[in-house]
Amino acid sequence: MPTGQPLEAIAVTALPAGVPRSIKVLRTQTDPQFYFAFDELDDDMTRMARHLIVEPTLTRTWHELTSECCRRHGTVIDVGANYGWYALYSLALGCHVSIFEPVPAFIEILRIGLLLNNGFAERATIYRNVVSSSPGEYTLPVPIPRPIGFPYLKKLGMTGMVGEHGVIKGYDVQRFRHYNVTARSVRIDDELRVSLSATRDVCMLKLDVEGYEPQALASARRLLSERCVLSVQLEMTRREADLARMAAAGGCSHRTQAAQSERNIAMLSDLYEMGYTLRVIGNAIIDSNYSLPAARRWKHLHTWRGLPRLVASGAPAHLPAIRCAYWQVLDFKSISTNLVSMTEGIRKEMRRVSSSSKALVATIASHVVHDGEPLLLTGVCVEGAEALDAAATAPMSSRALPSSAVRRAMPFAARIAAAL
Repeated sequence: MPTGQPLEAIAVTALPAGVPRSIKVLRTQTDPQFYFAFDELDDDMTRMARHLIVEPTLTRTWHELTSECCRRHGTVIDVGANYGWYALYSLALGCHVSIFEPVPAFIEILRIGLLLNNGFAERATIYRNVVSSSPGEYTLPVPIPRPIGFPYLKKLGMTGMVGEHGVIKGYDVQRFRHYNVTARSVRIDDELRVSLSATRDVCMLKLDVEGYEPQALASARRLLSERCVLSVQLEMTRREADLARMAAAGGCSHRTQAAQSERNIAMLSDLYEMGYTLRVIGNAIIDSNYSLPAARRWKHLHTWRGLPRLVASGAPAHLPAIRCAYWQVLDFKSISTNLVSMTEGIRKEMRRVSSSSKALVATIASHVVHDGEPLLLTGVCVEGAEALDAAATAPMSSRALPSSAVRRAMPFAARIAAAL
Protein backbone atom coordinates (compact mmCIF):
# COMPACT_ATOMS: atom_id res chain seq x y z
CA MET A 1 0.00 0.00 0.00
CA PRO A 2 1.25 3.52 -0.72
CA THR A 3 2.49 5.28 2.40
CA GLY A 4 1.89 8.82 1.16
CA GLN A 5 -0.77 10.69 3.08
CA PRO A 6 -2.74 13.88 2.53
CA LEU A 7 -0.98 16.85 4.08
CA GLU A 8 -3.37 17.28 7.00
CA ALA A 9 -2.90 13.63 8.03
CA ILE A 10 0.87 13.85 8.54
CA ALA A 11 2.09 14.13 12.12
CA VAL A 12 5.32 16.14 12.23
CA THR A 13 7.94 15.27 14.81
CA ALA A 14 9.15 18.25 16.83
CA LEU A 15 12.83 19.15 16.88
CA PRO A 16 14.85 17.73 19.76
CA ALA A 17 15.40 20.07 22.71
CA GLY A 18 18.20 22.55 22.17
CA VAL A 19 18.17 22.50 18.37
CA PRO A 20 17.91 26.11 17.15
CA ARG A 21 15.71 27.13 14.26
CA SER A 22 14.65 30.45 12.75
CA ILE A 23 11.85 30.15 10.20
CA LYS A 24 11.50 32.95 7.69
CA VAL A 25 8.88 33.44 4.98
CA LEU A 26 9.46 35.45 1.80
CA ARG A 27 7.62 36.00 -1.45
CA THR A 28 9.76 34.74 -4.31
CA GLN A 29 10.99 36.64 -7.36
CA THR A 30 9.86 33.96 -9.81
CA ASP A 31 7.27 33.52 -12.53
CA PRO A 32 4.79 32.83 -11.02
CA GLN A 33 5.51 34.05 -7.51
CA PHE A 34 4.78 32.07 -4.35
CA TYR A 35 5.47 32.18 -0.62
CA PHE A 36 8.47 30.15 0.54
CA ALA A 37 9.33 29.18 4.12
CA PHE A 38 12.86 28.19 5.14
CA ASP A 39 15.24 28.02 8.09
CA GLU A 40 17.52 31.04 7.83
CA LEU A 41 20.18 29.24 9.91
CA ASP A 42 20.76 27.04 6.85
CA ASP A 43 23.76 28.18 4.83
CA ASP A 44 22.09 27.10 1.58
CA MET A 45 19.37 29.71 2.15
CA THR A 46 21.55 32.80 2.58
CA ARG A 47 21.31 33.69 -1.13
CA MET A 48 17.56 33.08 -1.05
CA ALA A 49 17.19 35.72 1.66
CA ARG A 50 19.08 38.26 -0.46
CA HIS A 51 17.74 37.50 -3.95
CA LEU A 52 14.33 35.86 -3.32
CA ILE A 53 15.21 32.92 -5.55
CA VAL A 54 17.08 29.61 -5.13
CA GLU A 55 19.51 28.41 -7.83
CA PRO A 56 18.28 30.84 -10.51
CA THR A 57 19.77 29.04 -13.52
CA LEU A 58 18.21 25.72 -12.53
CA THR A 59 14.94 27.42 -11.57
CA ARG A 60 14.76 29.13 -14.97
CA THR A 61 15.45 25.83 -16.71
CA TRP A 62 12.77 24.18 -14.57
CA HIS A 63 10.28 26.81 -15.74
CA GLU A 64 11.24 26.25 -19.37
CA LEU A 65 10.88 22.47 -19.22
CA THR A 66 7.80 22.14 -17.02
CA SER A 67 5.57 25.21 -17.41
CA GLU A 68 3.54 23.90 -20.38
CA CYS A 69 3.13 20.46 -18.83
CA CYS A 70 2.16 21.94 -15.46
CA ARG A 71 -0.34 24.21 -17.20
CA ARG A 72 -2.07 20.98 -18.26
CA HIS A 73 -1.96 19.87 -14.59
CA GLY A 74 0.72 17.21 -15.00
CA THR A 75 2.70 15.67 -12.14
CA VAL A 76 6.13 16.45 -10.68
CA ILE A 77 7.92 13.88 -8.51
CA ASP A 78 10.35 15.54 -6.07
CA VAL A 79 12.70 13.10 -4.32
CA GLY A 80 14.74 14.83 -1.62
CA ALA A 81 12.57 17.94 -1.39
CA ASN A 82 14.31 19.66 1.54
CA TYR A 83 12.26 22.83 2.21
CA GLY A 84 10.37 22.22 -1.02
CA TRP A 85 11.62 24.95 -3.36
CA TYR A 86 11.03 22.96 -6.56
CA ALA A 87 7.90 21.27 -5.20
CA LEU A 88 6.30 24.61 -4.35
CA TYR A 89 7.39 26.16 -7.64
CA SER A 90 5.84 23.25 -9.53
CA LEU A 91 2.60 23.74 -7.61
CA ALA A 92 2.70 27.44 -8.49
CA LEU A 93 3.00 26.44 -12.16
CA GLY A 94 -0.13 24.26 -11.83
CA CYS A 95 1.25 20.75 -11.31
CA HIS A 96 0.33 18.04 -8.84
CA VAL A 97 3.42 17.06 -6.80
CA SER A 98 4.47 13.83 -5.07
CA ILE A 99 7.06 14.76 -2.44
CA PHE A 100 9.57 12.34 -0.89
CA GLU A 101 11.39 13.80 2.12
CA PRO A 102 12.52 11.72 5.11
CA VAL A 103 13.52 14.53 7.53
CA PRO A 104 10.59 15.68 9.72
CA ALA A 105 12.13 19.12 10.33
CA PHE A 106 12.12 19.78 6.58
CA ILE A 107 8.58 18.45 6.22
CA GLU A 108 7.34 20.81 8.92
CA ILE A 109 8.73 23.85 7.11
CA LEU A 110 7.55 22.53 3.75
CA ARG A 111 4.04 22.23 5.21
CA ILE A 112 4.16 25.90 6.15
CA GLY A 113 4.97 26.73 2.53
CA LEU A 114 2.07 24.59 1.33
CA LEU A 115 -0.40 26.22 3.70
CA LEU A 116 0.75 29.77 2.90
CA ASN A 117 -0.12 29.34 -0.78
CA ASN A 118 -3.78 29.00 -1.65
CA GLY A 119 -4.65 25.72 -3.38
CA PHE A 120 -1.22 24.09 -2.96
CA ALA A 121 -1.94 21.60 -0.17
CA GLU A 122 -4.66 19.68 -1.99
CA ARG A 123 -2.34 19.03 -4.93
CA ALA A 124 0.58 17.77 -2.83
CA THR A 125 1.21 14.34 -1.31
CA ILE A 126 4.11 13.86 1.11
CA TYR A 127 5.96 10.57 1.62
CA ARG A 128 8.11 10.58 4.74
CA ASN A 129 10.55 8.05 3.26
CA VAL A 130 13.96 7.50 1.77
CA VAL A 131 13.74 6.43 -1.89
CA SER A 132 15.90 3.48 -2.91
CA SER A 133 15.72 0.27 -4.90
CA SER A 134 16.98 -1.53 -1.77
CA PRO A 135 14.46 -2.06 1.05
CA GLY A 136 15.43 -1.26 4.60
CA GLU A 137 15.57 1.26 7.42
CA TYR A 138 17.97 4.19 7.06
CA THR A 139 19.45 6.46 9.72
CA LEU A 140 19.96 10.08 8.75
CA PRO A 141 22.22 12.34 10.82
CA VAL A 142 20.70 15.85 10.72
CA PRO A 143 23.27 18.49 11.77
CA ILE A 144 22.55 21.08 14.42
CA PRO A 145 23.49 24.65 13.38
CA ARG A 146 26.54 26.04 15.10
CA PRO A 147 26.27 28.94 17.58
CA ILE A 148 26.07 32.53 16.36
CA GLY A 149 29.48 33.70 15.16
CA PHE A 150 30.35 30.44 13.44
CA PRO A 151 29.61 29.79 9.77
CA TYR A 152 26.22 28.16 9.44
CA LEU A 153 26.31 24.47 8.71
CA LYS A 154 24.49 23.18 5.66
CA LYS A 155 21.57 20.86 6.37
CA LEU A 156 22.52 17.40 5.24
CA GLY A 157 19.05 16.03 4.54
CA MET A 158 19.57 12.67 2.86
CA THR A 159 23.32 13.36 2.61
CA GLY A 160 24.08 11.48 5.78
CA MET A 161 22.15 8.31 5.06
CA VAL A 162 23.73 5.36 6.83
CA GLY A 163 22.69 2.10 5.23
CA GLU A 164 23.81 -0.44 2.66
CA HIS A 165 26.03 2.03 0.79
CA GLY A 166 27.38 4.11 3.68
CA VAL A 167 27.74 7.87 3.59
CA ILE A 168 28.28 8.75 -0.06
CA LYS A 169 29.56 12.30 0.16
CA GLY A 170 32.08 11.56 2.84
CA TYR A 171 30.89 14.13 5.39
CA ASP A 172 32.38 13.26 8.76
CA VAL A 173 29.19 13.47 10.79
CA GLN A 174 31.15 12.62 13.94
CA ARG A 175 32.82 16.05 13.79
CA PHE A 176 29.54 17.93 14.03
CA ARG A 177 26.69 17.99 16.51
CA HIS A 178 23.70 16.24 15.04
CA TYR A 179 20.61 14.27 15.87
CA ASN A 180 19.40 11.14 14.08
CA VAL A 181 16.13 10.37 12.36
CA THR A 182 15.17 7.05 10.83
CA ALA A 183 13.07 6.39 7.76
CA ARG A 184 11.99 3.36 5.78
CA SER A 185 12.99 3.15 2.13
CA VAL A 186 10.35 2.87 -0.59
CA ARG A 187 10.36 2.44 -4.36
CA ILE A 188 8.79 5.07 -6.59
CA ASP A 189 7.21 2.37 -8.75
CA ASP A 190 5.48 0.85 -5.73
CA GLU A 191 4.33 4.08 -4.08
CA LEU A 192 2.97 5.84 -7.17
CA ARG A 193 1.60 2.86 -9.07
CA VAL A 194 -1.97 3.59 -7.99
CA SER A 195 -1.93 7.32 -7.29
CA LEU A 196 -0.53 8.57 -10.61
CA SER A 197 -3.31 9.40 -13.02
CA ALA A 198 -3.13 7.36 -16.22
CA THR A 199 -3.96 10.48 -18.23
CA ARG A 200 -1.47 12.81 -16.56
CA ASP A 201 2.07 13.29 -17.86
CA VAL A 202 5.03 13.34 -15.47
CA CYS A 203 6.50 16.75 -16.18
CA MET A 204 9.65 16.26 -14.11
CA LEU A 205 11.29 13.56 -12.00
CA LYS A 206 13.74 15.28 -9.64
CA LEU A 207 16.34 13.36 -7.62
CA ASP A 208 18.51 15.15 -5.06
CA VAL A 209 19.53 12.50 -2.57
CA GLU A 210 23.17 13.45 -2.09
CA GLY A 211 24.92 10.63 -3.90
CA TYR A 212 22.23 7.94 -3.99
CA GLU A 213 20.67 9.01 -7.28
CA PRO A 214 21.35 5.69 -9.09
CA GLN A 215 19.63 3.72 -6.34
CA ALA A 216 16.69 6.15 -6.32
CA LEU A 217 16.31 6.18 -10.10
CA ALA A 218 16.44 2.37 -10.19
CA SER A 219 13.27 2.38 -8.10
CA ALA A 220 11.42 4.10 -10.97
CA ARG A 221 12.19 1.72 -13.85
CA ARG A 222 8.56 0.92 -14.54
CA LEU A 223 7.59 4.58 -14.42
CA LEU A 224 10.27 5.48 -16.97
CA SER A 225 9.44 2.60 -19.29
CA GLU A 226 5.65 2.87 -19.24
CA ARG A 227 4.89 6.54 -18.67
CA CYS A 228 5.62 9.85 -20.35
CA VAL A 229 8.35 11.37 -18.15
CA LEU A 230 9.27 14.55 -20.00
CA SER A 231 12.29 15.62 -17.93
CA VAL A 232 14.66 14.28 -15.30
CA GLN A 233 16.73 16.52 -13.04
CA LEU A 234 19.32 15.03 -10.73
CA GLU A 235 22.35 15.86 -8.70
CA MET A 236 25.42 13.81 -9.53
CA THR A 237 28.11 13.05 -6.96
CA ARG A 238 31.70 11.97 -7.59
CA ARG A 239 34.26 11.35 -4.88
CA GLU A 240 37.72 12.79 -5.37
CA ALA A 241 39.22 9.41 -4.45
CA ASP A 242 37.43 7.88 -7.43
CA LEU A 243 39.54 9.97 -9.84
CA ALA A 244 42.63 8.07 -8.67
CA ARG A 245 40.81 4.78 -9.26
CA MET A 246 39.95 5.93 -12.78
CA ALA A 247 43.60 6.75 -13.51
CA ALA A 248 44.67 3.38 -12.11
CA ALA A 249 42.20 1.64 -14.42
CA GLY A 250 43.98 3.05 -17.47
CA GLY A 251 41.94 6.12 -18.36
CA CYS A 252 38.43 7.46 -18.54
CA SER A 253 37.03 4.88 -20.96
CA HIS A 254 37.83 1.90 -18.72
CA ARG A 255 35.73 0.36 -15.96
CA THR A 256 36.99 1.24 -12.49
CA GLN A 257 36.79 -0.15 -8.95
CA ALA A 258 34.79 2.91 -7.84
CA ALA A 259 31.45 1.21 -7.23
CA GLN A 260 29.20 4.26 -6.85
CA SER A 261 30.81 6.07 -9.78
CA GLU A 262 30.15 2.97 -11.89
CA ARG A 263 26.51 3.13 -10.79
CA ASN A 264 26.43 6.79 -11.84
CA ILE A 265 27.83 5.94 -15.27
CA ALA A 266 25.32 3.11 -15.72
CA MET A 267 22.52 5.50 -14.72
CA LEU A 268 23.63 8.07 -17.31
CA SER A 269 23.89 5.37 -19.96
CA ASP A 270 20.36 4.20 -19.14
CA LEU A 271 19.01 7.75 -19.50
CA TYR A 272 20.64 8.15 -22.91
CA GLU A 273 19.31 4.74 -23.93
CA MET A 274 15.81 5.89 -22.96
CA GLY A 275 16.13 8.89 -25.25
CA TYR A 276 17.14 11.68 -22.88
CA THR A 277 19.64 14.41 -23.70
CA LEU A 278 21.63 15.44 -20.61
CA ARG A 279 22.97 18.93 -19.97
CA VAL A 280 25.08 20.17 -17.07
CA ILE A 281 24.16 22.95 -14.66
CA GLY A 282 27.39 23.09 -12.72
CA ASN A 283 28.30 24.98 -9.59
CA ALA A 284 29.84 27.77 -11.66
CA ILE A 285 26.48 28.72 -13.19
CA ILE A 286 23.72 27.31 -10.97
CA ASP A 287 23.78 30.37 -8.71
CA SER A 288 24.37 32.89 -11.51
CA ASN A 289 21.70 34.88 -13.36
CA TYR A 290 20.33 36.69 -10.33
CA SER A 291 19.50 39.62 -12.63
CA LEU A 292 16.28 38.05 -13.85
CA PRO A 293 13.35 39.75 -15.54
CA ALA A 294 10.54 40.86 -13.29
CA ALA A 295 8.09 38.22 -12.13
CA ARG A 296 5.52 37.13 -14.73
CA ARG A 297 7.98 37.80 -17.58
CA TRP A 298 9.76 34.46 -17.92
CA LYS A 299 7.81 33.16 -20.88
CA HIS A 300 10.49 34.04 -23.40
CA LEU A 301 13.53 33.05 -21.35
CA HIS A 302 15.47 30.25 -23.05
CA THR A 303 18.07 28.71 -20.76
CA TRP A 304 18.12 25.08 -21.95
CA ARG A 305 19.93 25.70 -25.24
CA GLY A 306 22.78 27.52 -23.53
CA LEU A 307 23.58 24.71 -21.11
CA PRO A 308 26.60 22.54 -21.95
CA ARG A 309 25.80 18.98 -23.03
CA LEU A 310 27.23 16.17 -20.94
CA VAL A 311 28.20 14.37 -24.16
CA ALA A 312 29.23 16.84 -26.87
CA SER A 313 26.80 17.52 -29.71
CA GLY A 314 27.40 15.12 -32.58
CA ALA A 315 29.34 12.64 -30.43
CA PRO A 316 27.80 9.17 -30.11
CA ALA A 317 26.30 8.60 -26.66
CA HIS A 318 27.82 5.13 -26.28
CA LEU A 319 29.22 3.85 -23.00
CA PRO A 320 32.92 4.85 -23.47
CA ALA A 321 31.87 8.40 -24.38
CA ILE A 322 29.56 8.59 -21.38
CA ARG A 323 32.33 7.27 -19.13
CA CYS A 324 34.77 9.94 -20.29
CA ALA A 325 32.12 12.66 -20.07
CA TYR A 326 31.47 11.68 -16.45
CA TRP A 327 35.15 11.74 -15.49
CA GLN A 328 35.90 14.93 -17.40
CA VAL A 329 33.16 17.07 -15.84
CA LEU A 330 35.33 19.53 -13.96
CA ASP A 331 32.64 21.37 -12.04
CA PHE A 332 32.43 19.17 -8.95
CA LYS A 333 33.11 22.11 -6.66
CA SER A 334 31.37 20.55 -3.68
CA ILE A 335 31.69 16.94 -4.86
CA SER A 336 28.41 17.28 -6.75
CA THR A 337 27.08 18.89 -9.89
CA ASN A 338 23.58 19.06 -11.38
CA LEU A 339 22.23 17.49 -14.55
CA VAL A 340 18.95 18.22 -16.28
CA SER A 341 17.60 16.13 -19.13
CA MET A 342 14.74 16.08 -21.56
CA THR A 343 13.53 13.39 -23.88
CA GLU A 344 14.64 13.51 -27.49
CA GLY A 345 11.14 13.83 -28.82
CA ILE A 346 9.01 12.63 -25.95
CA ARG A 347 9.46 8.98 -24.91
CA LYS A 348 10.35 5.66 -26.39
CA GLU A 349 7.58 3.44 -27.66
CA MET A 350 4.24 4.49 -26.19
CA ARG A 351 2.09 1.40 -26.07
CA ARG A 352 -1.03 3.33 -26.96
CA VAL A 353 0.33 4.39 -30.35
CA SER A 354 -0.79 2.10 -33.17
CA SER A 355 1.48 1.17 -36.07
CA SER A 356 -0.39 3.65 -38.28
CA SER A 357 0.17 6.35 -35.70
CA LYS A 358 3.89 5.58 -35.65
CA ALA A 359 4.04 6.23 -39.37
CA LEU A 360 2.37 9.60 -38.84
CA VAL A 361 4.82 10.38 -36.05
CA ALA A 362 7.68 9.65 -38.43
CA THR A 363 6.09 11.93 -41.05
CA ILE A 364 5.82 14.79 -38.59
CA ALA A 365 9.30 14.19 -37.19
CA SER A 366 10.88 14.22 -40.64
CA HIS A 367 9.79 17.84 -41.04
CA VAL A 368 11.06 19.04 -37.67
CA VAL A 369 14.72 20.04 -37.50
CA HIS A 370 16.30 21.62 -34.46
CA ASP A 371 19.90 22.81 -33.98
CA GLY A 372 20.69 21.33 -37.38
CA GLU A 373 19.60 17.85 -36.31
CA PRO A 374 16.32 16.02 -37.10
CA LEU A 375 14.05 15.80 -34.10
CA LEU A 376 13.53 12.11 -33.43
CA LEU A 377 10.01 11.51 -32.14
CA THR A 378 10.13 7.92 -30.93
CA GLY A 379 6.96 8.29 -28.90
CA VAL A 380 4.27 10.74 -27.96
CA CYS A 381 2.60 11.71 -24.72
CA VAL A 382 -1.09 11.57 -24.03
CA GLU A 383 -2.07 14.74 -25.85
CA GLY A 384 -0.19 13.83 -29.00
CA ALA A 385 -1.07 10.14 -28.83
CA GLU A 386 -4.81 10.82 -28.70
CA ALA A 387 -4.62 13.08 -31.74
CA LEU A 388 -2.49 10.66 -33.72
CA ASP A 389 -4.61 7.65 -32.82
CA ALA A 390 -7.69 9.53 -33.97
CA ALA A 391 -5.96 10.44 -37.22
CA ALA A 392 -4.88 6.85 -37.81
CA THR A 393 -8.51 5.71 -38.02
CA ALA A 394 -9.32 8.09 -40.88
CA PRO A 395 -8.39 7.26 -44.50
CA MET A 396 -5.63 9.56 -45.67
CA SER A 397 -3.56 9.47 -48.85
CA SER A 398 0.14 10.18 -48.75
CA ARG A 399 -0.46 13.46 -50.58
CA ALA A 400 -3.40 14.63 -48.47
CA LEU A 401 -3.10 17.56 -46.11
CA PRO A 402 -2.83 16.58 -42.44
CA SER A 403 -6.16 15.95 -40.79
CA SER A 404 -7.34 18.22 -37.99
CA ALA A 405 -6.25 15.58 -35.47
CA VAL A 406 -2.72 15.55 -36.85
CA ARG A 407 -2.65 19.34 -36.87
CA ARG A 408 -3.53 19.25 -33.16
CA ALA A 409 -0.57 16.96 -32.56
CA MET A 410 1.93 19.04 -34.52
CA PRO A 411 2.01 22.03 -32.13
CA PHE A 412 2.60 19.52 -29.33
CA ALA A 413 5.66 18.19 -31.17
CA ALA A 414 6.77 21.73 -31.93
CA ARG A 415 6.64 22.68 -28.25
CA ILE A 416 9.02 19.86 -27.46
CA ALA A 417 11.26 20.85 -30.37
CA ALA A 418 11.42 24.41 -29.07
CA ALA A 419 12.91 23.20 -25.80
CA LEU A 420 15.58 20.94 -27.29
